[in-house]
Amino acid sequence: DEETASLLKEAMVSTGDSAAIVGALKAGIGNVSIFAEALGEVMDPSTVSELESLLDRVDREVRKVLLRGLEKIGSASSFDSLVKALNDADGHVRGLAARAVVATGDTRGVGVLRDALVKEPFSDVREVIGAALSSCRGGGVEGVFEDLLQSENPSLRTVAVKGFGRLKTAGAMAFLKEAAADKDPDVRKEAVLALGLFDEDDAVGAIVSGALADDKREVKMAALQVAGAMGDGEKILIEAVGNSDMWVRFKAVSILGEKRAAAAEDAIIGLLLGDEPPVKIACIKALGNMRSARAVGVLKGFIDHADPYIREAARNAVKGSL
Repeated sequence: DEETASLLKEAMVSTGDSAAIVGALKAGIGNVSIFAEALGEVMDPSTVSELESLLDRVDREVRKVLLRGLEKIGSASSFDSLVKALNDADGHVRGLAARAVVATGDTRGVGVLRDALVKEPFSDVREVIGAALSSCRGGGVEGVFEDLLQSENPSLRTVAVKGFGRLKTAGAMAFLKEAAADKDPDVRKEAVLALGLFDEDDAVGAIVSGALADDKREVKMAALQVAGAMGDGEKILIEAVGNSDMWVRFKAVSILGEKRAAAAEDAIIGLLLGDEPPVKIACIKALGNMRSARAVGVLKGFIDHADPYIREAARNAVKGSL
């Protein structure tokens, strides 16, 4: 039964005796999957060939365990078997195979993962393969992402953008600046987020600020996220307080409140006096965090507001400021 199988596997792993497990496998004793899973968790480099031979003999859950073992061992001899596993019927197995390919250190992995990425039908698995490709050794990775950035498939362009963000090279930044103007909003959003991973410069700040004028909310929200993490991002956030999108204003005020940005106090008070209820509540919480005498004075004017949510937020903010 399942519980006993798990206990047996754990007992075998605790001994660390991979030779005994291999012997049992070859003797055909009991459930192959139990021995295979134990062998995958022992992660003995001398058992690489046995781990590879088991990939075609067990179910997908055990294949995943075996691939994690092969990844941790990182033997170059397993490269061909791992390439074969990249064509597995299960997407999660393909993703684990991609990571294990990188662990082998074989420079052929760049081309192999590029091909696997292009033909992969599922976006979540593409993400895993793209992340694996970013960490491949040897040259050519940046060139692969450059090619993918020209693809007609926006999903592949998104993978390329995220890959450039992980590389963090000067060339990668140049491509991300270009991608920030992509025709697809998901690509633009990811380009803005990726640029936030680089050291700040005037060009990055201008792109993040410009993203606030995008016609898609998700791109604007990405700009706010990046601005919130930037050392000089307060100016961009204060600019966003006047955005036409209510939820952008809401998010900008919330971040400014978390940062206790005193320079934003006037803009936030202006919103509090004339904006929609959700933004008013964000403004109240932000001013409560700032705790200036002026902010508390303004907040006291809302403790008897007709809207019960605004009234409660104001009372809590005033109480927290005292």
